[in-house]
Amino acid sequence: MQKLKLDEYSQRLCAAKKAYNYPKVTCYDFSSFLEKKELCLYETKHQSMLEVEELIREQLLSRDIEVVKNGLSNVLYWGYAKQSGRQYDRVDIFRREVTCEQLNAFIDLLTESTYISLNDIRTIKIPQFSQMPFVSKLAMFLLPMSNPVLDNNIARFAHKQNIPPLKCLTIRTTINLSKSNMKIYDKWALWCKNMAKLTNENPSSPCKGLRAVDVERAIYCRIPNKKDKNQDTTEALLLLAGPVTE
Repeated sequence: MQKLKLDEYSQRLCAAKKAYNYPKVTCYDFSSFLEKKELCLYETKHQSMLEVEELIREQLLSRDIEVVKNGLSNVLYWGYAKQSGRQYDRVDIFRREVTCEQLNAFIDLLTESTYISLNDIRTIKIPQFSQMPFVSKLAMFLLPMSNPVLDNNIARFAHKQNIPPLKCLTIRTTINLSKSNMKIYDKWALWCKNMAKLTNENPSSPCKGLRAVDVERAIYCRIPNKKDKNQDTTEALLLLAGPVTE
């Protein structure tokens, strides 16, 4: 697999991070889900993903059970922002099925520990948070410095191309939270964190302050769309290969 020198790798990674343009949305009022009138009466379009992260993380870390419920709802609302049908259905199912016991268990988990693993989240069995894509999204909002997302797009692309950080990942219709998959996620998270560190410490890097999630987002936006007939995988492969290290 071709590897770039660190200077060029940093430039491409920073350019891809800047190009990331996933919808920056949250829902301010989820009452419309209960009323079955419309998707969200008060959708907020944010200026940056940092604003989205800060708002959702503040909700997730609250001790107020209703605020936490909204935070978890917003993880789903943001995650399905490009799929309006699923966005409504998944948030609606979550809000109807989640119990006070599960929400309190989540609050207790965040109160008692400074590090939350995927397995910790899986154990609570929160509705709609039973598979890797959305459990990793939830982990990302809690700690974006160290926790990237691992969604189906990146996983399937890496699997097809036999990419080392995600080698041996088991994928079916989605990525389940098996012990082996969670171990591979840990490797993926460490790899993303290391790529961020290499780029941040490179004196000629055009951007600083990259986090694990920023590396993942850069790769995500360089993976070709399935509908694109002229798919060019070059950029995604170069980023996933990592730079040449001395």
